Amino acid sequence: MVDGNGEWWPKGWPDEFLTCGTEVATYSKNGNASLRVRLAGVPNDTGRAVNWGPYNPGQAWADSYDVPVYMGPPYPCVLLGADSDVNDPSTWIYTVNWHATVTPSGVATLTCIYSKKWEFQFPQ
Repeated sequence: MVDGNGEWWPKGWPDEFLTCGTEVATYSKNGNASLRVRLAGVPNDTGRAVNWGPYNPGQAWADSYDVPVYMGPPYPCVLLGADSDVNDPSTWIYTVNWHATVTPSGVATLTCIYSKKWEFQFPQ
């Protein structure tokens, strides 16, 4: 999750996995997938609701894709499909259909929705 200030929350992500407040993930037989994560106590020093997405992902999210092969936007959200291996990024699925909101009180929600039409492929 990216906090209201554009940094990873909790600190240490994405290098270590976290236990989320609430996480709901679904994967259907037709290849669609969705993920919704909700956390409380997420920093937001802006005093207003902050919205993140593929064209405005927050600095930490954008920096995580700052590699010679790809420098966006759009910046994708990653999901683990039914056949994905958490330790093998080549099995992960990427989508540009995602949105995150952090309220002024620090409640953050991230929703990522995958279907073939929103699939993201890294440039070769």
